[in-house]
Amino acid sequence: MKIAIAQISTATGDVEGNLRKVKDAIGGAAEAGASLVAFPEFALTGWMPMDLLRERPFEARCESALAEVARAATGFAVVLGHVARDSAGRLVGAAIVCAEGRRVAAFAGPPLDSRDPWREGSDSCACALGHVDLGAERVAVLPAGVPLGSVPRDGARTVSLLVSLSAGAFWPGCSPERRRVVSDAARRLGVPVALANLVGGNGQLVFDGGSLAVNARGRMVAAAAQFREDLLVVDLEGRAGGRSREPGEVEQLHEALKLGVADYVRKSGFRDVVLGLSGGVDSAVVAAIAADALGPELVTALGMPSVYSSKATRESARAVASNLGVRYHVVSIEELRSAFARALDPLFRGTARGAAEENVQARIRGTLLMAYANKFGALALATGNRSEVATGYCTLYGDTAGGLAPIGDVPKTVVYELAAHINRETQVIPRRVVELAPSAELKPNQTDQDDLPSYDVLDRILALHLDEGLDAGQVIERGFDRGTVEDVVARVKRADFKRRQMPPALWVYSRGSPWPRLPLAASFEGPAA
Repeated sequence: MKIAIAQISTATGDVEGNLRKVKDAIGGAAEAGASLVAFPEFALTGWMPMDLLRERPFEARCESALAEVARAATGFAVVLGHVARDSAGRLVGAAIVCAEGRRVAAFAGPPLDSRDPWREGSDSCACALGHVDLGAERVAVLPAGVPLGSVPRDGARTVSLLVSLSAGAFWPGCSPERRRVVSDAARRLGVPVALANLVGGNGQLVFDGGSLAVNARGRMVAAAAQFREDLLVVDLEGRAGGRSREPGEVEQLHEALKLGVADYVRKSGFRDVVLGLSGGVDSAVVAAIAADALGPELVTALGMPSVYSSKATRESARAVASNLGVRYHVVSIEELRSAFARALDPLFRGTARGAAEENVQARIRGTLLMAYANKFGALALATGNRSEVATGYCTLYGDTAGGLAPIGDVPKTVVYELAAHINRETQVIPRRVVELAPSAELKPNQTDQDDLPSYDVLDRILALHLDEGLDAGQVIERGFDRGTVEDVVARVKRADFKRRQMPPALWVYSRGSPWPRLPLAASFEGPAA
C-alpha cells in the first residue's frame, strides 16, 4: 500500500488557511498515487483551539471546511485529526475518515479537557481503535490523544496498517523516543505503523514534525523532515530505509527555538522584533536566534547602558549586532536613572541603597523597549533564561518586559551550549561574551553568583526539583549542600507571582509547563521541602 503523511504547520483559528494546506497536500498525495493521506491532530482548527470551540461561528467554519475535505477525497481516503462531540456532548479529539467524496467514519479520543492538553494520552478513555476498509486493505486509526501503547495486542489482528494522528511537542531527545514508541507498537502488534505528527510553533509549544512509517518488524521505512512542512509518500511494501544523520540535541534545540520564534511572530500578526542587547550571553543568543529565524533586517537591538555598564559589555553588544547584521541603536539610560534617583530621594533618604534602586534601571530599560515596540509595531523579546525565571532572579516590568521569552525555558548552562553551536562555523558571539562572568550590571562589580549558586549547580538542582519532582530532602540525598538546596527551592516557591506576570516562554526544554502550580497567596513555613 502506498500512503502519504502530510506534515503541515497550522495556525490556530485560521480554518480557511489550514484548509488550503490540507487541500494542497491532498492534491500532492493524489499525484503520487497514494491510496491514503493522513494529517496530524487539529488539522483544520489549528492546535489548540481551546475556547474558540465554544463559538458557534467557529464550529460552523470547521464543519464547512471538513465538508470540503470530504468532497476532495475521491479515489483515495483522507484521515485527519479534528474535534467532535461524543455522546455526552463533550468536545473530544477525533480522527475523521473521508472517502468517495463523503465522511465515512469518525473515531473519538479522550475529552479535550480530560487533562493538560500537552500531555500525551489519557487514562480517562478506552482506546478508540477503528477499522476502515480501503478496498482489500483494512486500516486502524488512532485519533488525537490515544497513545500507541494503549492498543491491545490483538486489536490490530486483521489490520493492514495502523495510523496514529499526533501533535507531539518538541523536547530534547524526543526524536529517538518517538521512533522507539512507534517501532515497539509495530513489533508488538505485527503491523506497519504510520505516525502523522504536527510541525510548527503554536503559542508556547513547538512541534517538530518527524512523522514516520515503520514496517511490521518495527524497521524504519521512511521519516519526514524535522522543523519544516513535508509530504512523506511511503510504499509500505518497500525496503526499510536508513536514517540520515541524527542532529545533536543542542542542534535540534536551536532549530526548535528558531521555528518557535518565527511562527510566534508570524502567527501573532507581527513582522519584526526588538530586544535589549546588553553584551551578555543571553541577549546575544536571543538576537542570533531571532536573526536566523526572521532575517537580520527584521531585528532591532537596543543598547541601553548605564554608569554601571562596563566598556567590555558595551563593545560586546555592538560587536554582536554588527556580526549579525541587525539594526542597533544605543540609548543611554543614565540621565533617566539620575532623574528617577532625584525623584525618589525624598522617599528613600536615610535608607541604604539596595534592590529598589538597582531595579529602577531594569524598569527604565523595559519601558524604552516597550515604547519602541509600540511605536513601530514590533514584538518585544525578553532575554531571560530558565534558571533566572525559576528563581525569580529577574525584575518585573524590567528585563521581563516583552511579548515572548524565547529562552525562558532554557537553563543557563544550555544557553552557553547554544552559544557554542551558533559559533560553530564563525564567531558570531565574541569569545569575551561567553567568558565574561554573568552580571545584571546594576551595581559596581556585580555578578550573578553574588546571589545565586554557580549555574552548573543551580541547573542540576532545578532539574531534579522541577523536572523529576523531587522535594528538597530528596535533592539533598543526591549529594547537594542542604543550605543551597533549601535556598533554591524556597526561591522557586517565592517567585511564582513573578512567573505569572512574565511573557510566555517557548516550552522547548521542559515537557509541558515547566513550573509547579502553587497558591498565589500562601505562606511556606519551615525549610523549603
